[in-house]
Amino acid sequence: MQKIADEFQHGEQFLAGEFGFITPNFKTWNNFDDDLQDEAEAFITGFDAAPLDPAQTGSKFLLAIDRAPPYGQRAVVDALSRSGPYHNRSATRSSVNVTSVNTHAIPRH
Repeated sequence: MQKIADEFQHGEQFLAGEFGFITPNFKTWNNFDDDLQDEAEAFITGFDAAPLDPAQTGSKFLLAIDRAPPYGQRAVVDALSRSGPYHNRSATRSSVNVTSVNTHAIPRH
């Protein structure tokens, strides 16, 4: 349930134009303008849908994310930036800038 809620939140963000996707070769797609604000919102949505499962408590990364929401979205951003696969992403909200890419998937406004 966590992952489904997380991904639905990303779908909402995509439709709102908060991030998109870019491909160099039409075979692989990479996130474009995906930032820690987007990830924090999605993790919060996921943990709102279902609490941390006991099987997940062995993950220090997930434990840190699980403990952060009561302290606000910024606390989740900080937890994401400390470890895991998200530490290189921008902590500042960005919007998709379609003029800077040739191939992109963004929602229509």
